[in-house]
Amino acid sequence: MSPSFQITIGMLPARVPLAILDVRGEIDAQTGPQLEAAAAEAQRQGARHLVLDLSGVSFMGSAGMRALIAIDEMLRAQTGQAGQGEGQTTATASFKSPYLKLLSPPSAVARTLRISGFEMIFNIFSDRQAALDSFGEPDGGSATAMDDQPATIFAFDPAAADEALAALQGKRFLIVMGSYPGKRFMYERARQLGARLVVLDGPGHWTQAEVGGLFEQFIEVDLQPEDSLDDRALAAVRRSNLEFDGVATFEEFAGPLTALLAQGLKRAGHPFLSAAYCRDKTLTREVCIEAGIPSPRFYRIRAADDLAAAAAHVGFPAVLKPVSGASSVSTYRVDDEDQLARRYAQTMDAVRGHLKASGVHSNDEEELIWAKGFDMTLEQFLDGEEFDVDCLLSRGAVAYAAVGRDLPQPYLREIGYGAWTWSVTTC
Repeated sequence: MSPSFQITIGMLPARVPLAILDVRGEIDAQTGPQLEAAAAEAQRQGARHLVLDLSGVSFMGSAGMRALIAIDEMLRAQTGQAGQGEGQTTATASFKSPYLKLLSPPSAVARTLRISGFEMIFNIFSDRQAALDSFGEPDGGSATAMDDQPATIFAFDPAAADEALAALQGKRFLIVMGSYPGKRFMYERARQLGARLVVLDGPGHWTQAEVGGLFEQFIEVDLQPEDSLDDRALAAVRRSNLEFDGVATFEEFAGPLTALLAQGLKRAGHPFLSAAYCRDKTLTREVCIEAGIPSPRFYRIRAADDLAAAAAHVGFPAVLKPVSGASSVSTYRVDDEDQLARRYAQTMDAVRGHLKASGVHSNDEEELIWAKGFDMTLEQFLDGEEFDVDCLLSRGAVAYAAVGRDLPQPYLREIGYGAWTWSVTTC
């Protein structure tokens, strides 16, 4: 174990078999597996529920978050309910782990957990006794089995394209966050193919006025506060008494929520952790580096005090942008420290204190970008042409792939695509 990384296991007498892991140091690619090993040792000693005391953790990267997911899956597996979101009943739907609780993360670590959406799947406490008292009865609570595994709706197979499209007829899909009106053509095409669409989004979203025509029903859920959104969304879906054949989204901000709802409704979907990484630019970069994929230099900026360190690490020219940004909002090229400080201050002045606390829906782009905090990233500027690579996989096989050349981007604003350089469709 790294000398700067320490874990103390404390077994506690309690109404449930419980241990506290006091974690100190940095949780990174080297120490993340050590944390998993310590949790496994606590389980071997008889613990079935864990509290991770993070008060001494100075840094948590993507490997640390993977360790949290792995520990939770290990604890869930002891009851044979791994990945099922146990504890979710019709009356009290919750995705939060009944076995793993987090205690007193420092502000920087808490911010990382919040931005990555981990408040949606783990209870985070500031009071030790409250964390201990939060565990259920010794049997782990009554878990209600949900629907059986879904049947295959369609499979991507060049020889069965007509059958694949025909399989959409009459199927009902939950669309998580309807996105902006420019995506209307996607819904129109889905309706032409016979799909029935129900949208879940915030109050006042444009899709609400399309019920009875383009959409079968609208499920209204306030998108704030985000840490309880998954539970409230699942409860609202269940109150609708509708059965769904699939869960989908065309809104990039909705990836983590869509993954959780697919899990809660027992429908195929992306892993939550993958969706969460995709919504945080610095975590995406970290994962790429860990996988050996070349990445530009980058630095997460949490406050103005980080600007000098970011400039020293990344250099100039550089690109300043929100970690959870989209559509080039608040994205700037900066060529020196003065420009960096000026653009950062301009962005913070524009958003702090000017965002709504409730009623956010998915075409309030600024609200969604800054919903989890005001972290930004400084990234190395790479000059030259830009390309987009789009892939669609079905059960590990490529169903569609394309490479597109972007048009020139004045002031780092996306304005569209040029000619497609390569594409293939197999469905």
